[in-house]
Amino acid sequence: MTGEGAGRAAMLAEDGAAPAGPLRPGFRPDIQGLRGLAVLLVVGFHVREWIPGGFVGVDVFFVVSGFVITSLLRSQVRADGRMSVGAFFARRVRRLLPMLALTLSLTSVLGIALLSPLGAAAVTAKTGVAAALLNANTFLARQADDYFALAPESNALLHTWSLSVEEQFYLVLPLVVLVGLALRRRSTRVGSDAATAVLAFAALSSFALFVLLSRGGLEHSTSALGFSSPQALAFYSAPSRAWEFLVGAILALNAHRVARLPRAGLTSMGVAGLAAIIGSAVVLSGADGSVGPSMLVPVVGTAALLASGTAGPTAASTVLSNRRMVAIGDVSYGWYLFHWPMIVFAEANLGATWLVVSAAVASLGLAMVAKHVVEDRFRFDDRWRGRRVVQLGAVCVALPVIVGIGSVMADRVLAIDELTETNAQHIDSADCNRRFGERLAIDAPVCTWSVPDARGRVVLIGDSHASMWAESAISAGNDLGYDVSIATMSGCPMVGGTVRRHNGGEDRDCQAFIERSIDEITELQPDLVLLGAGSTGALTPGGDGSWLSEDGRWVDAPDEVERVWEAGLGGTLLRLGDAGVRSVILHDVPYHDVTSATCGRLLFVLSPSSCGSTLAQGRADAQRDRSLAVEDRLDAGSPMVASVDPVPWLCSDGTCSTYRDGAWMYRDGDHLSVAGAESLVDELRQSLADQGL
Repeated sequence: MTGEGAGRAAMLAEDGAAPAGPLRPGFRPDIQGLRGLAVLLVVGFHVREWIPGGFVGVDVFFVVSGFVITSLLRSQVRADGRMSVGAFFARRVRRLLPMLALTLSLTSVLGIALLSPLGAAAVTAKTGVAAALLNANTFLARQADDYFALAPESNALLHTWSLSVEEQFYLVLPLVVLVGLALRRRSTRVGSDAATAVLAFAALSSFALFVLLSRGGLEHSTSALGFSSPQALAFYSAPSRAWEFLVGAILALNAHRVARLPRAGLTSMGVAGLAAIIGSAVVLSGADGSVGPSMLVPVVGTAALLASGTAGPTAASTVLSNRRMVAIGDVSYGWYLFHWPMIVFAEANLGATWLVVSAAVASLGLAMVAKHVVEDRFRFDDRWRGRRVVQLGAVCVALPVIVGIGSVMADRVLAIDELTETNAQHIDSADCNRRFGERLAIDAPVCTWSVPDARGRVVLIGDSHASMWAESAISAGNDLGYDVSIATMSGCPMVGGTVRRHNGGEDRDCQAFIERSIDEITELQPDLVLLGAGSTGALTPGGDGSWLSEDGRWVDAPDEVERVWEAGLGGTLLRLGDAGVRSVILHDVPYHDVTSATCGRLLFVLSPSSCGSTLAQGRADAQRDRSLAVEDRLDAGSPMVASVDPVPWLCSDGTCSTYRDGAWMYRDGDHLSVAGAESLVDELRQSLADQGL
């Protein structure tokens, strides 16, 4: 057999790819079909979450990888009594790195033109560098939950986290097998059982870590290690994801035992496993199902499907062995690599749903071409071994690293000043935003903008939707003869009596900020308090986090959150009113899906106005139905409370836009830019004067 032919045989055994001729003994087309199902679920999720729980396709891939790789290594050990670590890594290099290097390099370069220069292009290139170094998951775990970061979906290489997790697993697995070999030399049965016991213990430990982190545990430890949150670490880290691979590995070690189960039992396992995967994809959602014990369902379902086919075809494996499913499985690696960059590029420059779908379909065509031109050329040719495969691996790592660094530098050189200005932080963010700065007093000089012979004081307080009014509030208040003090905490509306929870973590800092601020305002006795809050985001379905109700339950259903919000905000206003302090609620602004922050560089150069977003004023009002109803009730219920609505200022002729008269009014989808705030000074000044200021 030629070197290329021998390599092809080895890779077919390892990856489950269908041979050109009759089926080889031991080849399982159902595994390739399962890969096809997994990638279809992932793509369906990434195309605007058409399949709400399609992210479980990644978990399916993890289990399959653990099963297939361990099966291969076990077969080699049983046949030869040893394992060639060098040959194992050579196959991994040939199988994974050329296609990965191609994807990372092209995406980084194209990102300069097709992604936003407001961070998306640079973050994509940096992720590419991390992915080339097999560490994209750690890089992304450190970026997640950064309040001022762009939305994750603007990163065209976000999906490479799973490849890094898989590659890290491959680095450790040979060591586990070598330990198993040492045990096997003592006793075949003892070695096999001992290896299973060790893997089971490791899987249980990994799963326990996964659950602990997903529920917000070890928060101080993860913070000390530089990670954004325990939940991010649970999602992205290899130790907390290892249990999924190990489930497949344990099954592979015991496949001969499973194959002896009754045929009817194996058939039932397959049907149940397929139902578990598809059911998870339908029932779970990206908002609440991507991290947590619920992931046991698709993982166990995948294991059940794999187990059902160990003794031959069953009903479920026959479905997966369909020729079309196997064909999709054959190109699943390339399609997984290509589909997400294509979708992100389409979202940033085209927007229409049918064009995004077309991009996802086109990526399948590219994967088919790349399989023959790039993937098969390396993976089936075992002449790439020894020094040559080391050189290949070095090139596949170095090329995307160099391209990524160059892309970051090009992004800086090609900066667009007009766009950069829209991304500027508001004047309070450096010192007076308590989420990021010191715990200063409200009237601290650095957070107070004074005028000579001031008539009194105005305080602007709340979350980032208060912070975005900073420039407007300062100018309007100073023009009317008042000192203006600012105290904000991003993600912390002045909704007293509650604790908001994000991904399982209780925001105690926010609650302390609210209580301390109310006490300080009571002592300061300002003439007016301006309260801003992201009420639209909190009170719409799928809104920001969960809230603690008066009876001690965590709630996230809109009706229940509305009651909690009204009680909390009403309590804050009541306490201020009882202290003789008047309050003005700043109603929330319209929310937009597309802004300059998500617009590709080339599109902006060709047509700046096309990077703006418009929506009907009626839709803007509908977005705020719940928040307006709550705030209007509170306004009507107290002479010490009034409200201001910016929608008439931001919308004209029945249309609300992020781009008006050559100026960018928004910095992202739901926050005013500095220029937007400054453009509303006259309107806010008049409104405050009308309130008797």
